[in-house]
Amino acid sequence: MTQKEQLLAEKEKIENLLSAYKDELGFGDDENLVDEETDEAEEFATYLGVKDVLQKRLRRIEADLQKL
Repeated sequence: MTQKEQLLAEKEKIENLLSAYKDELGFGDDENLVDEETDEAEEFATYLGVKDVLQKRLRRIEADLQKL
């Protein structure tokens, strides 16, 4: 497997995991949870942290792909 194929596979895996995680939590399009004291708000905050980390990795993958 070439480096490009590996990066594309990792990108797809991350995108699928992030989508599945969001679907599992059941937020849908509601990204404006107001009540910070609910379990759902806590789960959403965790989701946002995970999403941020994964999106940073996706940006690095995109940059690496452009270099190839």
